Amino acid sequence: MDNEPFDYFGFRGGIPITGEYANFAAEVGFVIWAWNQLHGSLGDVFWQLSGIKDPVHTRAIWNAIKSDAGQRDILKALAVSHKKLRPFGPLNRGQRQFFYAIDEIVWLHDEVGKISGFRNGATHTMWSKEFQKVIDIKKDELPKVLPDSERGSIRGKSLLGKDINTTFRSLANYSYELSQYCNSICSWILMWGDGDTFPNRPMRPEILNN
Repeated sequence: MDNEPFDYFGFRGGIPITGEYANFAAEVGFVIWAWNQLHGSLGDVFWQLSGIKDPVHTRAIWNAIKSDAGQRDILKALAVSHKKLRPFGPLNRGQRQFFYAIDEIVWLHDEVGKISGFRNGATHTMWSKEFQKVIDIKKDELPKVLPDSERGSIRGKSLLGKDINTTFRSLANYSYELSQYCNSICSWILMWGDGDTFPNRPMRPEILNN
């Protein structure tokens, strides 16, 4: 018995991936997957905007930057540099498409930054279960998983009082929508757009506004 693994959650042999634990683990997994998809798509935008034909070179630059925020910052810096080259006077259709895409890249940079705290909370917060239910645990009732901002990352404080599973599912869905929006932006950079129409920006879920 002494050689069996100890688990903080109060179970020997590891956390039981059922009930509340299974739901929580799945939602965190969705967040990580969708966020990685989003940043891969942002890297594609960086490639298209650079004008470099072979993506091997732009991906080498992109992946040399060790933080997500740093990657987003160089994308915005590149977009802003293009804005400085905007010609005076009326624009032709291709120019309108291109510079509209540039504006959307700047918006995308700022928008991803606004929701990044939720992603950081999902991946860096220490999680514990409700203390009272640890004491009074019943066979058919697993305690809820809650952020432990006292013993872990202070990022967990922003998640206190929230419906964690709903928040993380909304974040994953929205991250994926932003990833798809990156594909639209790439098309417009390449001037594959249809006239002066552009897909609507994804709408941030209300639960991610605070």
